[in-house]
Amino acid sequence: KYPWFARLLIQENGSWFWGGCGGSWVARNWVMTAAHCIRPSTDHGVMIGSVCRTDVNNCGQPQVRVAATDVYVHPDYDSNTFNNDFALFKLDETQLGSYPNDYDPVTPHYGSYTTEYNQGRPLWTLGFGTTSSGGSTTTELYHVSLNSLSNEQCTESPYSYSQTQITDRMICAASPGKDACQGDSGGPLYDEVNDVLVGVVSWGIGCAESRYPGVYARISAEWDWLNSTMCSNGCTECDFCKTNPELTNPPTNSPTTSYGSTPMLTMSTNPPTDSLPTSKPKTNPPTDGLPTSKPKITNPINSPTTSYAPTHIGTPTTNPPTTNPVARITTIVTDKTEYYYNEPITITFSNNNHF
Repeated sequence: KYPWFARLLIQENGSWFWGGCGGSWVARNWVMTAAHCIRPSTDHGVMIGSVCRTDVNNCGQPQVRVAATDVYVHPDYDSNTFNNDFALFKLDETQLGSYPNDYDPVTPHYGSYTTEYNQGRPLWTLGFGTTSSGGSTTTELYHVSLNSLSNEQCTESPYSYSQTQITDRMICAASPGKDACQGDSGGPLYDEVNDVLVGVVSWGIGCAESRYPGVYARISAEWDWLNSTMCSNGCTECDFCKTNPELTNPPTNSPTTSYGSTPMLTMSTNPPTDSLPTSKPKTNPPTDGLPTSKPKITNPINSPTTSYAPTHIGTPTTNPPTTNPVARITTIVTDKTEYYYNEPITITFSNNNHF
């Protein structure tokens, strides 16, 4: 159902592991994810079509592992507020050869309706994140149905976000007892009716907390940068470089603005206790037998004092949520089946500075 879903991979100590984030295959040679998922001076890659994380046969479904040749981070990304939480992977498309030709990337929602999502618009998020705050990640891909919120609704009762927290670069979505959670960062917020990608899992407070909807990076708000980055750096079979497709079922009675962005996916194995983000309460990691690595994932620029923790679609946490925004990313998960490429990449910013 989601052949365009991508699981992010990173290189640690010469081997490749799941990086605790998701992404979306938006063009033949491009994947969109969250800026806070990027690790400077680290090789990145993706597993496109992943549905069973620890099964080498992917539960019988096609998948392909592809190395990233370049990683572009939004130049205005703010790691303290998670504003403009976007990153793009340019892929080595020669490695896509084994993926079925009839599987297509998902279309980014850059049309005129994206900024107008109103309360109640059905959307989906998916990933390998935890099923509760601080809980265990999943080995199979999960998805959950949510309802979109306008930015005004996201910052009014019964919700507790402030207007300064939810910017016009974000979009909120919520449903009772459902949410993204740790490990879902970078994954999709998807409009199934129009078959378009609306947002990127970004941040939230707790998981499925009744007062705190999930917050996602709003694609339409930064489409100019996303479009120009892909189209000016070689985009294969990208119709959006020529024209903007129109949606067949635009939402009605749309608000003038909307805010919010959160990662709503499920993750793989639990992170070790010494690498949990400081902004989340530590819990005893589940014992699923898979090794975990120690390093924390941090922001590439303007790193905040606290590290990030991925969040997943699941039940409300029993621990009271912190009032600070927390990115929905998790620590790196080592998976012995993840070894594949060993090719260098370059992390690039819009001003062409490299590091």
